[in-house]
Amino acid sequence: MTLDLGMGGGTLSSQLFEKVRDLIYLGKLPPGSQVTEQGLSRQFGVSRTPMREALRTLESRGFVEITPNKGARVGVIAEDEYLTGLQIVAAVDDILAERICRRVTDDDIAHLEVLEGLLTKAYEKRDRERYLRINYQIHDRLEAIGESHFLRSIRSFIAARLTSKTHMLLGKPEIWKRFYEEHLAMTAAIRGRDVEALRKVFRSHNQPIESVTADTGPED
Repeated sequence: MTLDLGMGGGTLSSQLFEKVRDLIYLGKLPPGSQVTEQGLSRQFGVSRTPMREALRTLESRGFVEITPNKGARVGVIAEDEYLTGLQIVAAVDDILAERICRRVTDDDIAHLEVLEGLLTKAYEKRDRERYLRINYQIHDRLEAIGESHFLRSIRSFIAARLTSKTHMLLGKPEIWKRFYEEHLAMTAAIRGRDVEALRKVFRSHNQPIESVTADTGPED
């Protein structure tokens, strides 16, 4: 795999960050995977300096853990940390709901409706990779609408650590259906600028799925 330098903007290190982040999002670099500057540099056809910068950004965002003299590995989250993480995200989303409904513009709503349409197409085609990409775009957009760097930094860091669980959950049709329907409800609540309705769907969306612990095996 090589980096397509003709795609997107930003610095080389920021493009590399996005490429590796997507591999983690999509489960192609599972929790616990060792990642090295040398290996990733060779994979993307770049020098080690921008790759090192990308790994540092990935660490600061919660995607990887870097240990001196041992290199980096994709973050692993224990079950108790998973449950705690959901509680924190739920608390942040409860605050964001009011900020989103107060600050959302008609242009924001139009953008969310476009993303919702793309999400629906991915869901109907059972295109899990496409669905995950759009899912994260939606949450990123919601965090941006909330206009709080402090809340966004907390939420995005924890969400990065929960990525592996989200990927596994979409392998269960009934849970995927629930998540998809909750996204439709989010857009409807935001369109109506209904704070309590948005809080309600956020709380449902952030509920732990206990069945995951029963059959995920060593990937947990």
